Amino acid sequence: AMVATAAKVALVMAAAAIPTAHAFLPCSPMPLSAAARHGQCARATALPGLRMDGNDGKEAKGAGVQRRAILGGVLGAAAWTISGSPAEALKFETLQKIAADPSLLAIPFDQAKTKSIMAKYKRMGTPVSQISVAEAATYTEEYDKFVEAVKKVNKVKIGDAIVDNPTDAQLLQAWKSEELRRALERETKGQEPLTRPVKLLSEKTKKIEDYFLPPVVTKESSSEAEELGKHLQAIGATMYGAYWCSHCYGQKQALGKEVTEKYLKYVECDKKGAYNERDFCKEHKVPGFPTWEINGELFPGEKGLPELKAISGFGKPPKVAKTP
Repeated sequence: AMVATAAKVALVMAAAAIPTAHAFLPCSPMPLSAAARHGQCARATALPGLRMDGNDGKEAKGAGVQRRAILGGVLGAAAWTISGSPAEALKFETLQKIAADPSLLAIPFDQAKTKSIMAKYKRMGTPVSQISVAEAATYTEEYDKFVEAVKKVNKVKIGDAIVDNPTDAQLLQAWKSEELRRALERETKGQEPLTRPVKLLSEKTKKIEDYFLPPVVTKESSSEAEELGKHLQAIGATMYGAYWCSHCYGQKQALGKEVTEKYLKYVECDKKGAYNERDFCKEHKVPGFPTWEINGELFPGEKGLPELKAISGFGKPPKVAKTP
């Protein structure tokens, strides 16, 4: 236990030294409390080069500390880059893995790999509320595999164009098209649509949790649905549902993907659904899924476009408040 604790302390200290040895691991993503992180960063950035004592009269001591800082920095960086999470980087087993295969110490000097690792840690430290629904679709193993495949050829197809060295935004655009292609393929084969598991940082537990996104909507919105969608948005209509609900998916399919993405106000009510507002659903006494809330009234069940038009007052002149 003492050895494991010492190893953790050594790795934390090594991580603090990394900013002075190499530019790939800034202080902010370090898995420490705010106060501890500030102290470590201040200590690291205050160093003249890799000198840790700042005393020009003690060259031997400074050189020794410098060597330890470099070694600690490389060791700590290697631990971070081969780990699946910051917590895993601080485990003694990670040090044992590096000791068994010293070639792992070379990984931190691969700029492409370290950039990818830092992007992953940044994503892991971003609360779900700060991630758009579109971006959340990239927090999956399928997306990671997609990106790895793209990196092998360093190009991706977006529409009819082939894009070299795609940016993150272009990767997201390409992934949305790929998700749609896969969903359409399942649909053609008569297979059920799939919910999408994602790993996101919970603001309640402060831990990475497993959540789910609803299946990809495959139908294109008709002009009728587009006009209705704009109307529903204008009057503040809300659809309550759950990621696993087949009738909720059917309702979205009836509206189409353009309306669902641009105009539909959707509230997820299941606690395992990404962006869920379960407590809000309970407070509103939502009776089942899907349920529409229109003009302060709840309408349970999947609705066709004509029925939605009727209960939402589509095409009717807006009510004018009577003056006394």
